[in-house]
Amino acid sequence: TLFRSVTLLPPDTVDPIVAEDDYSNIIGWRVTQVLAHPDLLGRRMIITDEYYVDRRVHTSAIDGQAAVVTIYPNLLGRLTIVHIANNLDEGDTFGHPEAEALVELLQRYNTTLEAAVDGNERQGRPTPVLSFENVADLEKFWTDYGTRESRELPDGTTEQVTTIGVDLTQILTVAGAQFEYKSPGSFTQDTAKLLELMFYLLLEHAEIPEFVMGNAIASSMASANTQMPVFERFVEGRRGDASGWLVEVAQIVNAYQSLTTPGVAVAAVPTLQWQKLTQDNAMTLQAISWAYSEGLLDERTALLLAPLDVEDIDMVLQKAREERASRMEQEQQMLMDSRIPEGDEEDVTTQNT
Repeated sequence: TLFRSVTLLPPDTVDPIVAEDDYSNIIGWRVTQVLAHPDLLGRRMIITDEYYVDRRVHTSAIDGQAAVVTIYPNLLGRLTIVHIANNLDEGDTFGHPEAEALVELLQRYNTTLEAAVDGNERQGRPTPVLSFENVADLEKFWTDYGTRESRELPDGTTEQVTTIGVDLTQILTVAGAQFEYKSPGSFTQDTAKLLELMFYLLLEHAEIPEFVMGNAIASSMASANTQMPVFERFVEGRRGDASGWLVEVAQIVNAYQSLTTPGVAVAAVPTLQWQKLTQDNAMTLQAISWAYSEGLLDERTALLLAPLDVEDIDMVLQKAREERASRMEQEQQMLMDSRIPEGDEEDVTTQNT
């Protein structure tokens, strides 16, 4: 078939096509791909597909060559690209990323963590410190051991700087000075509290309970049970946001299959059926068994609702029907054999012959 899969396009490769008299009216989508030559550096091939309700315009252009334009009719009569807008606010078109409001917080989290690691490394490598009694001794030390060097600045100019040209890890004798190693004080507890505070700010914005992030332990099971209903409402809200574009994708798939696969017709607007996030498996099985025995559910629906991990429901049902038919045939044969008297078996064979 022509329709094989649903492709997720990177947002930076898709641009809207608007009407010339109304820029708020999106009449199509433009998908641009840039392919580099594997051997010739600097050579590029640009492929552009413009999708409209009635056509698709395919354009391919290579550096220094004329573009090749091909137009294909759109037999579906609708746009085949579905725009998925995340966190769509009132009046928005493209939505917002989940972490848009957390960018600064995540940067601060990373900066704090890196600073803590650097400070910890400094604690393991103390800095040598020389304390002089007066300024004259300090200046004499820099005069005796300092080295003048030229350093180029970003603006292209140069400046003269003085660096210590002596290895302070070796034996050093300096008059009027005291030598010792200095290291920063312990700050691990303060850093841990600050990172924890920023972590909870992240959870508060994302509306995700902490146990989902792996922060719950066995002793806090009551807390996890309390937070679970909140997380269920969060997932249900995300499901509701996804229902619109999922139905559109299903409609496009069904329309393509009706064109390429014999016997497939365009169905009505599809509906979504979500599985429950949490359920009592024993109670679910009892309810399914009762509904199936009363004829309220067919085999396929019962297997679909059952808390079982089944990849191909139709194949499982087909094998189950074949095994059931084979077992019934064996039982009927055994029943017929049990009804034939032992002395009459030869007469029955003769009559059949």
